[in-house]
Amino acid sequence: MHPSLPNPFLRGFQDLRYERVVQISYADDCPPCYRALHPAQNELPNEAIILQPCLFDDDVAVITDGVCVPEFLRMRCPADGLVSTGFYQIMGNQLGRPMHIGDLGNVEAARNLIEHLSFATGH
Repeated sequence: MHPSLPNPFLRGFQDLRYERVVQISYADDCPPCYRALHPAQNELPNEAIILQPCLFDDDVAVITDGVCVPEFLRMRCPADGLVSTGFYQIMGNQLGRPMHIGDLGNVEAARNLIEHLSFATGH
């Protein structure tokens, strides 16, 4: 079988995963952007990130909460914004292509959806 052809026996979604994401407002004339929360801040509750100032780049957002930000971090994340909301996005692959499946408000709901969508035969 040619390696670039999709497996005809694959069903449903593969490689299901979730990621915590924040919605950032950053300029009056720009739509909000979405970034993963920095791994060091993943354990922060939603109450600690909503309506908080942040720095961000193309990959991650860092909640600054009015603290003095080290220069190396400001260089890595040069843009300033305000976190509007936080959620968990569900991602997966379908026939070898990445797909955004949905957004959920908490980690437990994200885990439950992934469990529900996982194809398991019991064998």
